[in-house]
Amino acid sequence: MKKSPVKEALLQALRAAPGQWHSGEALAEAAGVTRSAVWKAAGELRAEGFPLESVPRRGYRLAAGGDLLTREELLVHLGPGWQAECFRSLPSTNRRARELANSGTAAPLLVAAEEQTDGMGRRGRSFFSPPGSGLYFSLLLRPALAAADAPLVTAAAAVAVRRALAGCGAEVGVKWVNDLWMGERKVCGILTEAATGFESGLVDHLIVGFGLNLTAPESGFPPALAGVAGAVFAPGCAPGRAALAAAVTREFLPLLEALPAKDFLQEYRAASILPGRSVTVLPVLGQPYQATAGEIDDQGRLAVRLPGGECRLLNAGEVRLLPH
Repeated sequence: MKKSPVKEALLQALRAAPGQWHSGEALAEAAGVTRSAVWKAAGELRAEGFPLESVPRRGYRLAAGGDLLTREELLVHLGPGWQAECFRSLPSTNRRARELANSGTAAPLLVAAEEQTDGMGRRGRSFFSPPGSGLYFSLLLRPALAAADAPLVTAAAAVAVRRALAGCGAEVGVKWVNDLWMGERKVCGILTEAATGFESGLVDHLIVGFGLNLTAPESGFPPALAGVAGAVFAPGCAPGRAALAAAVTREFLPLLEALPAKDFLQEYRAASILPGRSVTVLPVLGQPYQATAGEIDDQGRLAVRLPGGECRLLNAGEVRLLPH
């Protein structure tokens, strides 16, 4: 959507009181523009797909329904101090956030896309990001964070997503280190990137990418994902994506600020779906091996026990669940 202060002001006013009528005169006065400018902005919003109704002598309102992911919609929910970008299609929201970070763009900033054509997963894998069924966004932040604490960011982000979904009536579990599962299906992946200063020992910028399968794609998941990927909500039951992105962000920022205290780890551990499960460990270096997963310690490391009884603490790598 092309940036327009009048459209932004109009959308903010209508979103602040959904379903209510707003007179053109009142909207124009609040925005400091003419009624003609409000009429023009309303027409542009309607042309872009917003369910905007207008009735003579009653004014304007946003009708129920519709879930457009736009910059203006995101800013309404994020509130003051935020920047946002929104695209119909991007190769990767993390990649775009990294470009902005490297160019010196100020934070906080949220980048969202209707679809990703080259979504990024862990270990260089792609993340299936079709249009119309998911929420894909990345946060660019410049926190006052020690590099030594950065490995805990992903776990904090998982707790933030879990809390935001719980607010929508959905309960999900955590699969160390960056996935959220509902039942036996993955419904969310998180990818964190951090740039640190060698001399300062501090994080220069932080990028946290979220990919949520809100509903199943109309054509279904690809064969390679059919037995693993799932969706959080039934068709027609998902919350608004801009509102959900903002809810995740609001949950995450206090956790990030208090990251060294590690208070969130108790919740992360309680939500873990791994204890007692048989897994395949995929280490950063070396060959995969089978083990039984245990608890997560105060450093965010996963304990595993090998068939011969040896115990290991994993601070990197990945685990895959084996069938019950």
